[in-house]
Amino acid sequence: MYRLTDHQLEIEKGRYKKEWKPRELQVCKHCSSEETETEVNFLLCCLLYQTARDAFLQQIKAADLSCQGKTRDKLMKLCLGEEPNFMHLVAKYVSLCHDIRGKNEMNADYNSNAI
Repeated sequence: MYRLTDHQLEIEKGRYKKEWKPRELQVCKHCSSEETETEVNFLLCCLLYQTARDAFLQQIKAADLSCQGKTRDKLMKLCLGEEPNFMHLVAKYVSLCHDIRGKNEMNADYNSNAI
């Protein structure tokens, strides 16, 4: 899914904008973590998606109890499709996160234009 780097995360936008941005300035604009907005941040850390992430992890745990207590690295591998049994859940989660992100960006644009 993300192996194609076809997304709008800061880690990618900073690489290809007219003015290149150093990695440390490619921070997540959707939470206060000040972390670089990478795929890991997007899928597993950003607070904007916490509710969706909690629901996703509950679905994973309900489907496979061995997923409980997985480390961030193991969850990232699961999100990258290394567990074929969960690919449909991962796809729904990523799609939902993109929807949440889009709504958040639209609200930010609206609020900045209203000033």
